[in-house]
Amino acid sequence: MSQKDIKSLETLFTEIAAEDKIIDREEFKNALNIHDENISNRLFDLFDDDNSGTLELNEFLSTVNHLKNADDQQQLKFAFDLYDIDGSGTIEESELSELIKSGLTENNLTFSDDQVVDLTHLMFSEVDTDNSGEISFGEFQKVAENYPDLLSGMTVSPVSWLKPKIELSPEPQSIKPNPVLEYLREILYKIDQKTFFFYTTYFLINIYLFLSTLSTYKDININTFVPLAEGFGAMLNFNGAVILLPMLRHFITKLRKTFLYNYIPIDDVVTFHRFVGHVMFFSALAHGVLYIFNFGLMDQSINYFLFFTLPGITGLSLFIILFGMWITALPTIRKGGHFKLFYFAHLGYGLWLIIFILHGPIFWKWLLVPGLLFLIERWVRSNSLVQETKVYDVSLLPSSVLGLYMERPKSFSYKPGDYLYLKCPEISEFEWHPFTISSAPENNDIISCHIRSVGSWTGNLLNYYKELPRKESIGKKIELPVLIDGPYGTPSDKVFDSKVAILVATGIGVTPYSSILKSLLHKIYSDKSGKHPDKIYFYWQNRGQNSFEWFVDLLAEIEEKDTEKFFDLNIFLTGTQSQKDMKSNMLYIAMDMKHKKSKVDLITGLKVKTNFGRPNWNQIFESISTEQKNKNIEIFFCGHPAVGKQVEITGHKYDFIFHQENF
Repeated sequence: MSQKDIKSLETLFTEIAAEDKIIDREEFKNALNIHDENISNRLFDLFDDDNSGTLELNEFLSTVNHLKNADDQQQLKFAFDLYDIDGSGTIEESELSELIKSGLTENNLTFSDDQVVDLTHLMFSEVDTDNSGEISFGEFQKVAENYPDLLSGMTVSPVSWLKPKIELSPEPQSIKPNPVLEYLREILYKIDQKTFFFYTTYFLINIYLFLSTLSTYKDININTFVPLAEGFGAMLNFNGAVILLPMLRHFITKLRKTFLYNYIPIDDVVTFHRFVGHVMFFSALAHGVLYIFNFGLMDQSINYFLFFTLPGITGLSLFIILFGMWITALPTIRKGGHFKLFYFAHLGYGLWLIIFILHGPIFWKWLLVPGLLFLIERWVRSNSLVQETKVYDVSLLPSSVLGLYMERPKSFSYKPGDYLYLKCPEISEFEWHPFTISSAPENNDIISCHIRSVGSWTGNLLNYYKELPRKESIGKKIELPVLIDGPYGTPSDKVFDSKVAILVATGIGVTPYSSILKSLLHKIYSDKSGKHPDKIYFYWQNRGQNSFEWFVDLLAEIEEKDTEKFFDLNIFLTGTQSQKDMKSNMLYIAMDMKHKKSKVDLITGLKVKTNFGRPNWNQIFESISTEQKNKNIEIFFCGHPAVGKQVEITGHKYDFIFHQENF
């Protein structure tokens, strides 16, 4: 710890102490955000040299400087003294029980009373080697040496452990990024060879259209506003037609199986659709504003033009409709609980296209091919892909997740990882929503989707089934009629063609891998046929322990049947403290001892041990790269975009191919 850090701690102390220049136990506990009072009080006592019940600055800095210069042995002794809650010089079994309970509280974990008693007794009997009924510092030191990761956490200066928990002032509110810049960053981040050439071609076409339109006015005596406006109009012609292409879900699913997949970033069509939408909006805005400036120079009535001429009426109508679609597509609205606004605003795209044909004399030429493909797509979907079925069972799962089980129509043929669109007339007559299929295609009777409540539609569906007992009394039943549209392909269908597959999921993003893992297990151990990877690494992150209940039965089945070790399962509980955190060390040691003895994880009930904290992707990928040397390794990700970025960046360091689910 540097002198600058010491000065920072001094400033922080002064901020918390305020006018009376002392810190009491409650202020100390709140500042460190420690939930357990026993740990907080004991830590306070270690700083309170004069046992006055308050901390003065000099007293605080004295302990800080002592710890700053302490060696590993002295810092380990500090950890032991912290765990010796009553200050008797030894740790008793009752104190160990309190430490384990404290670790559970700090990490928002829930164990039964019997599990806590079992953990406490097991660890105490392992550590108390002389059967004295108490743990001495020597015994504590020996057990710490058997856990090097935990030992390193104990020997880190406790001042460094404390410092991040205290803030001088609240973190400044982050400025919400401009959506256009966000999508630019998303595109630049995902850059690879085919993405680079695709977007380069897209930008060159736009630049060419803009400049070539300007050149047609070079010999005409006219102010510059008109050529510039027409340049943006030319871009709008092109983009107004191109934006339909990413909406061709059926054709895109077919394209995934062709050589074009190697040249077009098909996995990022949603990103491209959004980006084109931004280009269209700002092109339309520039086109309209420049013409308004032009009318200002010509001393003509802008009101007459806008409301009594065909170009004016259609132009204003186009901009109003486009603005409605653009503004409601922004994440703050679309993902902020206002999906209906987004949905209904986008129903105006058909009217927008018709008005644009009236407004732009050559737009129909640009629209001809994309429009024809779009009509074919709509015809195919309405005549063969949209089917009626019904929900016959549901499961209410932790973290507001609903397992939906539907009868599988005979003609509904899909692949692992595919998704469908679902409409439930009982919830909404108009809305369709995409969900990954969680069942395996080998199951001929059912289609299942696991749906997390994140908006009004999904929330209403979840509430419908939560209130089902009451509704059954008035004639409402579980067998809801629904419509399904699909299936549609995703990057996940490439799993079966890869040599080594790394499946990474966060939260409910595990859904596509449910289907894939079920199918892989069937192919490897039942059919013993079909293509599959030589090795499958599976990583699943969740913030809460109950979330693993979603698919723990499937993972348990894999552990039981995977006799040839095709699967490498890895579970991470990220809503907990690091395994090096002093407040949780005793809990983690006790759980590790229990796992070694019983071979069963207390969090999931699986054989594989739950990891606490976030994965170290660099360390993980380096290990896989060494283990699978000279093999083609592909990452398949579904989950939180921020984690996806981290996984992709790290994977590129080892030349891993990255695929990501996008809706």
